[in-house]
Amino acid sequence: MILKLFLLYLSISLSLFGAIKDIETKINKNKKEFKKTKKTKIELDNMIKNLALQINKEEESYSKIVSILENTNSKIFLNKLKLDNAKQEVSKLKDTALSLEEQKKQIEKRTIKFIIQRYSMTMGLEQVDKKTIKELIDKEVYSIILDNVKQELLDLNINYLKVNRNKRLNQDKITNLEKFIQKQHEIQQKYLALKKEQKIVLDSLSSQHKEYQKSLQSIIDRQNKLTDLLGNLNILKTQEIQAKK
Repeated sequence: MILKLFLLYLSISLSLFGAIKDIETKINKNKKEFKKTKKTKIELDNMIKNLALQINKEEESYSKIVSILENTNSKIFLNKLKLDNAKQEVSKLKDTALSLEEQKKQIEKRTIKFIIQRYSMTMGLEQVDKKTIKELIDKEVYSIILDNVKQELLDLNINYLKVNRNKRLNQDKITNLEKFIQKQHEIQQKYLALKKEQKIVLDSLSSQHKEYQKSLQSIIDRQNKLTDLLGNLNILKTQEIQAKK
């Protein structure tokens, strides 16, 4: 009878010992896993920090590109306004030049008419027919101009020269503005391409950052579960030890 009780006690002891051993094995296994997840968490934290720094750097580059584009767009817009104004000014100057040319022609016609009328009266139509208008003008035109239209023609010529000079200056201005706008368009296209490339880089980094955050949260959740499990195993181990006593 005593032998049976001893064997029963031994069996129970071995059973409890085996249970405790099993619990300790599980505790050690989960501690190792917890340690592993802790290391992974540290690595992920560092990766996220480095990635955040990289994202900030790329965002700064993106902001600079956008700023240059905005500045370039403003320059293009303002210089297009200047170009339109210069073209309108050239158009007005052309009209003015044509008007001055027409006025000059009218004065010349009046002068020739005056010469013909004068010689018609003094020399007769028959004599006028024998002379060319050029000869008549060569003979009398200077005196006639001095007496009648010298100042008027002089003013017209001065105005005409001023108009053509302003027209030439505006035409040069148009050429320079067109070259400048073309250059700005090239800059615009360059930075539009850079903006597109930079956006792709930022989107990729942001996506990667989200994945890291998701992985980090998964590790944290796993750590929390392991902490709870280790707590329960330690409680169970304590209970088994108490039951053995």
